[in-house]
Amino acid sequence: MDKHIVLAAIAMAWSYHVAARITINIACSNFPPYYYVEDGACVRGRALDKIRQLNEKQKKYVFKLYVTSPARKTVDFQNRKFDMSLYSNINWGWDKSTVFASCIFYTNHEVFIARKDQVADNSAYFDDIATKRIVAINGFHYAFAHFNADREYLLKNFSIELTNTHQGNIMAVLLRRADVAIVTKSFLDDWRREHPDLSPDLVESKKYDQTYQFTAVVRKDSMLTKSEIDTLLGCDQR
Repeated sequence: MDKHIVLAAIAMAWSYHVAARITINIACSNFPPYYYVEDGACVRGRALDKIRQLNEKQKKYVFKLYVTSPARKTVDFQNRKFDMSLYSNINWGWDKSTVFASCIFYTNHEVFIARKDQVADNSAYFDDIATKRIVAINGFHYAFAHFNADREYLLKNFSIELTNTHQGNIMAVLLRRADVAIVTKSFLDDWRREHPDLSPDLVESKKYDQTYQFTAVVRKDSMLTKSEIDTLLGCDQR
């Protein structure tokens, strides 16, 4: 048989194989260190490594990224732009009648940070966050705000500036433009390693704003089932 015919047949079979896989779109919004969005693209982060693993573990689904933002995420989900949110939690503004949560596959925390010279020996400094000038991420759900991510609510009830980056929020505290920032603990640990000269100027709270119990949040009418995603995430036996 002509080798060109063989190659064409292989290509067609591969195309059919890929096309036959069910696409599951996963939301990617800037959420370091899990997702880093730069210039409208999801470029890196721990979640991308996890998604590669999901694709390598099976051949039924192909998991792809859909870039959105924390503030736009709910509307994009309602408009069926994506099917799943990874490193998420069903209590973060989801309509529970339309989604289900996987098992918990990872745990992390959010901490408050301030300049060390502001806190000094005041162990109660972080007890009343509402009296401080706060910087936080627009669209995030925070325990101190009763998980209400509505921008107008936050601006009305707190002295708060809503931004798009943890890095910028840390710098706002260091430059005294804010008293307190709320930062993902894993991001803060990475930042401290990368900035050993600045790290001693910061102190983090011993209490957490919240403990993340990370799951996948999946559209109920997608083809992906809870047992399948639990198995793929490796937490179904825990």
